[in-house]
Amino acid sequence: MSNPTHTAVTWRHNLARTLRRIPWVMNPLLTLYRWTRPKYTLGVAGVVFNERHEVLLVEHVLHPRHPWGLPGGWVDAHEAPSKTVVREIAEEVGLRVEVGPLVSIDEWPDIQHMDMIFLCQAQPPVEVTALSGELLSYGWHTLDALPDVEAFHRAAIRKAYEHIQTNGQWGEEKHP
Repeated sequence: MSNPTHTAVTWRHNLARTLRRIPWVMNPLLTLYRWTRPKYTLGVAGVVFNERHEVLLVEHVLHPRHPWGLPGGWVDAHEAPSKTVVREIAEEVGLRVEVGPLVSIDEWPDIQHMDMIFLCQAQPPVEVTALSGELLSYGWHTLDALPDVEAFHRAAIRKAYEHIQTNGQWGEEKHP
């Protein structure tokens, strides 16, 4: 009778050796596996300051509890969050931004959603040139005069400001 531990190790080694010869066989298996995993939506937002250290906030049509917040949106399939924030800010207010460090992340397990907030640097000219149909208005606000924004956004704005004060605009981290 063979040792069950030895048999299991041999079986795993044989499987690994086979898969290394035909790695493409894993694609349908991974697709099937992903169908069994919980699904989350992912949102992103950007903290953008102007030269007067005011933060850009937008007034959302579809956010009745806290209409003011950071510009951003939902990550599309096969899209990197750092690319989404660039796309969303351009779509919502017409600004071109460079993405810096991730300053905050939060999750809402009850609705299977996560939000990531990045520090972003607006590329000149730093002026809003468009307003998406999702928005009612925008404004540049000082930290001590923020409108009624969600607590998560308020905390992220403070973290981003502290990051700039401590590390300069970008510090060590930078996303491609």
